[in-house]
Amino acid sequence: MSLQIDKKYESIFKGYKNESPYRRNIVENINKTDYKNLKGICGKIEYGLSKYDVIRIAEAYKTADKALKEKIEYILTDINFHYECSELMYGHANKLIEENKKELLRLIEIEVVNIFEDSLNKNRQSFELNANSKSLKEYSLKELEYLQDQGVIEEVNNKSHTYKLSQEYLDTYLEKKWKELEDVGFKEVESEQILDEQYWDFEKEITTNEDIWHYFDNNYSKGVHYLLYEYEINNSSEETEDEER
Repeated sequence: MSLQIDKKYESIFKGYKNESPYRRNIVENINKTDYKNLKGICGKIEYGLSKYDVIRIAEAYKTADKALKEKIEYILTDINFHYECSELMYGHANKLIEENKKELLRLIEIEVVNIFEDSLNKNRQSFELNANSKSLKEYSLKELEYLQDQGVIEEVNNKSHTYKLSQEYLDTYLEKKWKELEDVGFKEVESEQILDEQYWDFEKEITTNEDIWHYFDNNYSKGVHYLLYEYEINNSSEETEDEER
């Protein structure tokens, strides 16, 4: 299936923040370098290409003259990008571009979700992150807008560009944290179950099981009742169905 993406997001594939000018101009650098000196380019790019580089090179290859095509083929072969070279030589530039765009979007989603989850791992109340924060600042507003359109994150404040995970993604994270709770010990003190081991950032020796349940009830869309009495049953049923398929 062909990748469908709104044209307003095409800037995502132009490169990333803090990318070196040399890489942004990789095609120009290849074109102006004599064939006999192409080995030097391989060294400058450390014998590797980012997905942004592959997209640029593939776009250029489609309209390149014979000389530039041969230079591109040399570079790709020398750095062991044989698949990419083959795809271009067989006229599959658009396919190669689409594959790399799709993978880029997938990686951006994974990375940003991990950033939010890492923030929550450190502080369970840290639901929101600003686009200028240390962890998110390497991502463009256009990338964050794309993730918002895809239902991965939600914008909390459009003036300060503050975001949080969408409820769907937050629920997935909270389900993982709930599973972790299965192996955590509690001790009974005056008829209450008190946290007896390290769990998340809840305070040991003070936190009750109901304190933890209250947190999940407030933040998990289906409530703690579902986690206590239905989640395990439904999850097991889904796993069984997957195995049968």
